[in-house]
Amino acid sequence: MAAPKTLSNPEWTGHSVICIGCEYSLAGLVAPGICPECSTPFDKDQVLLHGVIYSHGGSPARRFAWLTYLAFTVPYVWFGWAMVIPFAGLWGSLIGFGVVVAWGAVLLITNPRDRKGTQRFVIGRSGIATLPGTAQTDTTTLHASLIPWDAVASIQLQRISSNWKRLRVRPSARGSHIRHRLIAGFRCGDEDAVRIQQMIDELSHQQRTVEA
Repeated sequence: MAAPKTLSNPEWTGHSVICIGCEYSLAGLVAPGICPECSTPFDKDQVLLHGVIYSHGGSPARRFAWLTYLAFTVPYVWFGWAMVIPFAGLWGSLIGFGVVVAWGAVLLITNPRDRKGTQRFVIGRSGIATLPGTAQTDTTTLHASLIPWDAVASIQLQRISSNWKRLRVRPSARGSHIRHRLIAGFRCGDEDAVRIQQMIDELSHQQRTVEA
């Protein structure tokens, strides 16, 4: 999967430039510290990723719809189409394929997404946050995008291609206030991915140390 040309590579700031709790500018503030706007902790290191949100999971009804679709589609494509021909002829079999394609298209088109367009994924001392692709003047709803480290059950960084990676974050029981898991793709080279993985491991380890 190729990354869109409009997306930037990861930005290693060397210092926190933006609060991941409220998007307040941290320029000029000494790290580590506390955001004066929302009291979210920040550290000297921060990385900004640019990408898109794939999905926030789905409701039980949607998952059931996909399972039903797969349960019908796989057998039909494998052998069902041939069993239809003696009863409905070739056209009947082709109509069955049309139903499969149309059904799948409807499920994909109606796939729910909380946000549209590109996003910024900010990894820092407090956790992982998703922010709009460009800075917003209204930051009243940005707290809901922050997933603190102590609310993360598991996090996976997967390689899709040399310039595209996938991030999967599953909230823990402490993250019950977080509605969905985060599944996102972002532009990132293999060397940067190694650094990002190391940063995630270090921050997660720090959180486990604090809890212990």
